[in-house]
Amino acid sequence: MSLTGKQIAIIVTSTALGLVVVLFIGVNVAASFVRRVLPSYAAVSETSQRLTDTNTQFPEIDCTPVEWRDDITRQKRYAEGLMSCLDEMWSPVVDKALDGGNLVTPYVDMRFYGDDAPILCGEGAEDYGVSFYCSRNRTIRIWTYDGFSELDLVRVATHEYGHHLQEAMGLHSQLSMLSRLEEDPWEVMLWTKRLEAQAECLSGVSANHILPNLAEESVMEDDIDIPGEDPEDTHPSQANNRMWFNRGMQEGLSSCDTWNAPESEIR
Repeated sequence: MSLTGKQIAIIVTSTALGLVVVLFIGVNVAASFVRRVLPSYAAVSETSQRLTDTNTQFPEIDCTPVEWRDDITRQKRYAEGLMSCLDEMWSPVVDKALDGGNLVTPYVDMRFYGDDAPILCGEGAEDYGVSFYCSRNRTIRIWTYDGFSELDLVRVATHEYGHHLQEAMGLHSQLSMLSRLEEDPWEVMLWTKRLEAQAECLSGVSANHILPNLAEESVMEDDIDIPGEDPEDTHPSQANNRMWFNRGMQEGLSSCDTWNAPESEIR
């Protein structure tokens, strides 16, 4: 069957229009996929606010870890008791924020300073003697030492549990991907400081709820004259750390949105 010039023109035009439509749909689908998969700072902030902007009430908790003793075996049992208290405290908040997501209890790895310790999070991801949370295996390593007190453990454990909450919400993975896309190392450093400041604020919320007497003691023991910041440190200055802990303890969870705080408060 032979086609007239008019018919050929119609077919060509229709084909071209079809390709344009397919291309347009493809670009929009791709853009939607990119928006979903590649995080932005706004997306990180939104995830944080799902945790902090809540009217969910914490349950009443009778947190009674084992009696404190100056040996690492007992201290580990104490820390594990704290984790149970924190799970009970935070599960309703995380469940609501994630529409039923389950909060997994982190594993506690306790080490005495001076002893050997296996690498938990990969080469370069941890420093000897520095307590940390490893998101890849949901483990909290806590370093103890001579003179390590019950108050020291509560402050370390609640701070690292704050990172566990951030991991449960997806903040760690979002920020990790966003950091790989960012070319400015100072910007990445500031994001890390915001993450640490929020963990410290969540620590204040946690300590005040499960062990309020120790939380108050922590505030009284802080040295209020420590100023300044270390630009190379991934944590805020000691003064800002103290401020965020106190803010969480005194003002509650809604005060822990560090992603929208001024830079001066997280340096």
